[in-house]
Amino acid sequence: MTQNRKKNRTSINSNYFIVMNNRKNLFFKEIGNLIFFWVFGVSFFLIFRLIFILIFRNQIVADIDFSDGVNVLIMGFRFDTTVVSYFIIIPLILSFLLLAFDISKMVSIIRKISQILFVIFSVLLCVVTINYFKEYNDQFNNFLFLALYDDQKAVTKTIIKDFNPILNSFIILSSIILGILIFRYFENKSRIYAVLTKINFKYSTTIIVLLISGLFFGSI
Repeated sequence: MTQNRKKNRTSINSNYFIVMNNRKNLFFKEIGNLIFFWVFGVSFFLIFRLIFILIFRNQIVADIDFSDGVNVLIMGFRFDTTVVSYFIIIPLILSFLLLAFDISKMVSIIRKISQILFVIFSVLLCVVTINYFKEYNDQFNNFLFLALYDDQKAVTKTIIKDFNPILNSFIILSSIILGILIFRYFENKSRIYAVLTKINFKYSTTIIVLLISGLFFGSI
């Protein structure tokens, strides 16, 4: 009887260890995908900002040295991290629950939805910003709401004449497709996951959770 009880306890402990280890691995995989999500988002806005400056470089009237350019990029980086973090916050919170519950499929689906929404809204924002600045020397104005109040035919003619809807539609669709394909390609890559799993010491998982929480929530 005593030996059977010991075997049962050993079996229970072994199963518990396997379950917790699997949940930990799933957690690290999701955190790895979210880190890539963050890097992708910040890089996307950085590339957009550089393209924006390149397109409208002739409108820069003041003499700007290297330090001014760096300061502009730093200020933009702060804004970019905030925007990206808003898209990541829900998948991140759910990822923490992976350590206690078997919800890996739900977490993965919600993260993928957040990635798609980020790509769509970010591409639209960037294309609209470039076109509006080109026309009005400003990022946004009340032209967005003209369709609600003005003659819709006149508004449509203005859009066709000034904003190249065919070209912009092509840029939007191709950028959205490219962004989604990039996320799909890196979905099962394990470089970040491999780095996280190498961090293995007492309370390492707790420390990683605290660090990730501080980085993401601190940027909001």
